Amino acid sequence: SFLVSAVLISRLPRPPRPAQPPCRPGTVEAIRGGLSHLARTPALRTAVAWTITYNPAYNAAYGMLVLYATRLLHLSGSGYGLLLAVMAAGALAGAQAAPTLACRLPTATIMIGTLAVSAAAWTALAVIPTVITAFVGLAVVGACTMFGTVVLGTIRQMIERVRA
Repeated sequence: SFLVSAVLISRLPRPPRPAQPPCRPGTVEAIRGGLSHLARTPALRTAVAWTITYNPAYNAAYGMLVLYATRLLHLSGSGYGLLLAVMAAGALAGAQAAPTLACRLPTATIMIGTLAVSAAAWTALAVIPTVITAFVGLAVVGACTMFGTVVLGTIRQMIERVRA
């Protein structure tokens, strides 16, 4: 079926190429334009602030998770896998709850709330290093991460819809 698909796709007419490539601004002008757009778009500023706050902290903590699980909690490879599965289950719950909660709460409250609750969960893992705390805390982290990501994606789509 792959070969048939490749043959059929190769038979499709190709769109004509433009005579001249579109004029693009230089790098400095593009950066200025992007920063100007960022300054004029409050929702985009919220999205950028959440991303530059959340992503480094999350990735730093997540990067050490295997060491935390195996050395501090003494989990086996299967136990670590189960820990990740619980985090994924929390993410599914966060994705499921996002549409309902996003209609009831202001966007800024959601973005700040997901940061605060996630930070509290990571802190609980550090302060109370038990298997139960790890499972509950990582389920909460998963839920906050996905909830914030869903809302963030919605913000970006709304901004693009306005620009289009």
